[in-house]
Amino acid sequence: MRQNGDVYVSVELMATIVAFAGLLATLAGGFGWLIHRSDAQFAGLATKIDAQGRDFEARVSGQGRDLEQRIAVRGHDLEAKIEAQGRKLEAKIDTQGRKIDTQGQDLEAKIETQGRKIEAKIEAQGRKLEAKIEAQGRDLTSILTVLQHEVTETKIAIARLEGPPRHFVTAR
Repeated sequence: MRQNGDVYVSVELMATIVAFAGLLATLAGGFGWLIHRSDAQFAGLATKIDAQGRDFEARVSGQGRDLEQRIAVRGHDLEAKIEAQGRKLEAKIDTQGRKIDTQGQDLEAKIETQGRKIEAKIEAQGRKLEAKIEAQGRDLTSILTVLQHEVTETKIAIARLEGPPRHFVTAR
């Protein structure tokens, strides 16, 4: 655990937050890849259409305006279909984006709720531990007081056994 002011953050909570951030980054990357992919497909399709149109025009340039009009009509129909498909795809992407946003908000709420529960449990355990430490401290203080008293009594008893200090009398 790391200390951040008075808030303790567990490794599990940090791992959950990092995993959630990784999930969001992955979802954002997937969304970007979808957009890039669809743009590339539209560009590739437009390039193919343009190339085929030029080839076809070169082959049938002598056939007249009727053929050119049919090609133009088909081109417009194809563009309309592409635009319709593009709108459908954009609508699907928007719907998925909203779902992802909703899921992200739900996940954030769950993480916050779990964080509050964990913090409450940690605080309760801290209070219990603090009470136990204080009780042990009081017990140790009383034991220490008794031991100090017994050591003092022992010193007094030893001094009584030894008696007064002896004085040596020197011979004259």
